[in-house]
Amino acid sequence: RRTLRFLEQELLVRREHRREKPPPRPNLPEADEAARRPHTYSYCCIDYAQAIDMTRLRLHHMRKKLEDHVQEKAVEQMFVCGVCGRKYSSMDAAYLAMNGWQCEDCQVEVQREVGNTGTAGDDEAIRLHKATMRDLLKRLDGHISP
Repeated sequence: RRTLRFLEQELLVRREHRREKPPPRPNLPEADEAARRPHTYSYCCIDYAQAIDMTRLRLHHMRKKLEDHVQEKAVEQMFVCGVCGRKYSSMDAAYLAMNGWQCEDCQVEVQREVGNTGTAGDDEAIRLHKATMRDLLKRLDGHISP
C-alpha cells in the first residue's frame, strides 16, 4: 500500500475506486444480505503517458542541475569559520578582506567553501568534482536518446 501510494503521489500510477457487488456464491443463503452489499474496490494501473512525461521531466531537471554545476552558474562562493561555523556570503567578501579574512565572532581565519561540494578551498578537489560531474553528464547523454 505504501509503495502504491508513493507511486500515485509521483504521478506514475493512477487509482480508481469502484463500488461493486461481490459475485454470487451458490452456498450462501439469500437471507444473508450483509455479504451481498456492494464493496469499494480500488484498481491501480500505470498511466504510461504520465509516467513517461514525469520521467522525462525528472531527467531534464537532473541534466540541468548537472550542467549548472559544471558551468558554475548556480555556485555561490561561501566562506565559513572553522571554529563557530558562521557562514559568510560572497557579498561579505569585501568586509572580510578589510578585517584580514577573520570571523567577526571568534577572530579565526575563515575558509572558502564552494557550493554544495563541501570542499573548503581545495582547488584540486573542486577540479576533480567538476570532472566527475562532466563524466556523469556524458554518461547521461549516452543513455538518453532525444
